[in-house]
Amino acid sequence: MKTMLKSALIITLATFAIGQAATTFGGISIEEVDGKKIATIDGASTETISITEDITVDSVIYNRSFEAGVPATVMLPFDVDGWRMPDFEKFSYIKVTKWWDGNEQHPPKWILHLRHEAYANNLKANVPFMVIPSKNVDQVVFNLAWGPKTVFNTTTNSSVVEYSDKYGSWNFIGTYEYKQWNEGDPDLGRVYGYAARDINDIKAGEFVKGKAGIKIRPMRAYLKCVKTNSIALAKDADDSEELPDTLEVRILDEDESGEVASIPFGTMNTKTGEIKVDESWIDLKGRKSSTKPTTKGTYYHKGQKVIIK
Repeated sequence: MKTMLKSALIITLATFAIGQAATTFGGISIEEVDGKKIATIDGASTETISITEDITVDSVIYNRSFEAGVPATVMLPFDVDGWRMPDFEKFSYIKVTKWWDGNEQHPPKWILHLRHEAYANNLKANVPFMVIPSKNVDQVVFNLAWGPKTVFNTTTNSSVVEYSDKYGSWNFIGTYEYKQWNEGDPDLGRVYGYAARDINDIKAGEFVKGKAGIKIRPMRAYLKCVKTNSIALAKDADDSEELPDTLEVRILDEDESGEVASIPFGTMNTKTGEIKVDESWIDLKGRKSSTKPTTKGTYYHKGQKVIIK
C-alpha cells in the first residue's frame, strides 16, 4: 500500500510540473504562477526573439547587468513607463547632423542628438533607446499589480529610427537577433555600438566604430551611417569623406517655461571609442558651472539629470 501511494504521488507531481512549464521565445520565457503570467528576460541570451501574436503578462523580470554611469542600448518587446525604471536616465535617438559655422579655419562638426525621456508612456515597444544607470543594476522588475497589463509582441512599431538630411542618412537600429559583422561585410566602418565589456584598450560603455568580428546581442541597438552626401563647405568635398572622428552629443529637454532646450552633453570619439560626458553642471539654457549650483532648477551633471530644490 505504501508503495502504491508513493507511485501515485510521483505521478501527480510530475503532471503538475508539466502543467507549469514555461513557454520560451529565445531569451524570453513566460510561465504561469498562481494564475499570474510572469515573463523573465535573459539579457545575456544570444537566441533570436520572435513573438508575432500579443501575449499579456502580469509582471516582467529583466535580468541584465548595467554598470553605473556606463551608457547602454536597450530595445524591449513591450511599452515601458519611464517611471518604472527609476535608476536609469533614458534617452531616445533623434538624429545625427552635420554643422559648420562658416569659418574656413574650423572643420565641420557631426552632432548626435538625443532626447531625454523622463515621463511615463514614452518608451515604446520595439523602439531602441539609450540608458545611463545611476548605480550598478543586475535586475529590473516591472511589477504590474496596478495599471494596465503588459503586452509582449516583437512586430509592433519599427525597430529602425531613421533620419536623413542633405548631409546624409543615419539610422539607430534595434535587433532581436545575435548579429556579427565578418570580414568583407559592407557595413564595416559605418556601424557604431557600445562595448559590453572591457577589451584591451576599449572600456565598457565606449561607443566604438565596428570592425570585423564585432558582435551584438539581442535587445540592443547600434548606430549606422547609411550614406554621406557630398557637400561643398569651405572647399570641395567628395563621397569618400571619412566618417566623423568625434560626434558632439546634445540632449533635447524642456526648460522651465516648456520650451525645448538643446543641452551640450559631451563628446563621442568614434575611432577611440571614448565617450566623454561633460562633468560640468549644465542648466537647461546650456550654461555651465564647475561647481554644484545653489540656485533652484534642473541641471545635467555627468550624464544624470539633477533637480535642485
